[in-house]
Formats: sequence, structure tokens, C-alpha cells
Amino acid sequence: AGLAWWLTRTHSPAPERVAVYPFVNRTNDATLAALGNLSADWIAQAVARVPGVELVTMPSVMADPSLADAASGVGRDQLGKAAGAQTMIWGSIYRMGGDSLRLVANVTDVARDRLLGTVEAITFAGSPETGVQLLADRVTTGVITARSRDTTEMLMRSTRPPTFAAFQAFAEGMDWDNSEGSALPALQRAVALDSTFLSPLVWIGFIYRNRGDYFRADSVGSIAERQRDRLSPFEQAAMDRMLAEVRGDNERAYLASRRVLSAAPSSDWAKCV
Repeated sequence: AGLAWWLTRTHSPAPERVAVYPFVNRTNDATLAALGNLSADWIAQAVARVPGVELVTMPSVMADPSLADAASGVGRDQLGKAAGAQTMIWGSIYRMGGDSLRLVANVTDVARDRLLGTVEAITFAGSPETGVQLLADRVTTGVITARSRDTTEMLMRSTRPPTFAAFQAFAEGMDWDNSEGSALPALQRAVALDSTFLSPLVWIGFIYRNRGDYFRADSVGSIAERQRDRLSPFEQAAMDRMLAEVRGDNERAYLASRRVLSAAPSSDWAKCV
């Protein structure tokens, strides 16, 4: 229910058409040539499972006779536009030294010609599947959150998209229909599924604050505070608001509240903070 609620708020009724372009092998290692197609295929499969997304793969674009002119020598985004894609996913593979590879995926708004986000994963050349799967998970989450139509949800994105499983748990915890009792386990599960995902910690802190457990609220919030640069502006302000209150600093709490409302003036969540 939580994920369905999130998706209905982040997508318009019309399907989101997403094109996935084969990754470019920049390692100068011909044995890794197939990894570019593998990365694109796995990302395409993951994105295709997202409700409200219609997948347009590059092989099908290039195979369409009506798009032959567009497919011959023009840019990647032009191919996407010719296929009616709104979002393009493309990327590169780099050698980091030794057996390590760096996979970089970019999500582009084709219509506005702007980069929506970049996601990376490190993997091993000898067995790249784990890294490719992690990249696919994070790209899938990026596609969902980058197209957010709601100001709050857009600002609530952390600087690094979580895995899709962690995002699902987070969305469940943030469902308005959930009580704090059911929200807390979902948010804790999101952190357990992806330890780099800091957003749930902010809202776990608020739950403890609401319960009057200021010690736990401060403890959880402090973990996010140490890596605040990875939180969105909205989340940074919300976290500061919560920590100032539980630490007894009313003046800082008031100033942080103003920052919360400034970051998301039309936000239902901002009014709750």
C-alpha cells in the first residue's frame, strides 16, 4: 500500500516512457564489451517492473524502420526523442585499477535536456553481476524519485538513491495511513536493507521524539547528522528541527522550522514537522 501511494503521487496517469541505452565500455578491455549490454538489459528489466513505466529499449528503437534516419549517426537523446521516451538511462564502465570496475549510470530528462541524477556502483571484472544488480536497483529508485511531482517528495530524496528494496520499505513507513507503531519497523527495515540510506533515520528520530524518548531520538539523529551532506535540504532542516528540540535548544528549533517551511512551503510533511 505504501509503495502504491508513493507511485500515484510521483507519476502522472500517462505511462512514463523510459529508454535504456547500452553502456559504453571505457576500460580499453575488449573482454568487457558485453558488460555494456548486460548492464543496460538488467537495468531495463528492473525499471520495467515499476508501475507506470513503459520501457523503450534501444535495440527496439534501432530496429524500427521508421526511425532509421534517427538511428544513423545522431545522438543518444535524439534516439530517445524519436521513440517518444521522456527519460533516458545511459552510462559508462571504467577500470579503477586491478580487478575493480566503476559503473556509472545517468538518468536524463530527454524533453528538457537535463541530467536528473547519476548513480554509481563498484564491482569486480571477474564477477560483475553483483555490482550491476546494485546499480539497477539504485537506478530504478532514481527513476521513481526524480520524476516526483510533489515538492516534499522531491526534496526528501537523499543525494544517493537507495536500493529499490530499501525504498519500498521507506515508502511503506511514510504512508499516511500507517500508525507510528507500524511505520517504525518499516523505516528500520529500510535502514537494514541499505545502511547508506540516511533518510529513514530522520523520521525514526521524529517517531522517538513523539514518544518522548529523547535519548533515542538524539542517538538516531546523530548518525544522520554526521553525514548531513548526503541528505536533501528538506531533510537537513527537518533533522536539525528534531535534534534541536530533543536537546532543549528552542531557538535553534524555531529557526530550523522556518528552514523546513522554506524548503517545502506546500508540503504536508513540513507542517507535521
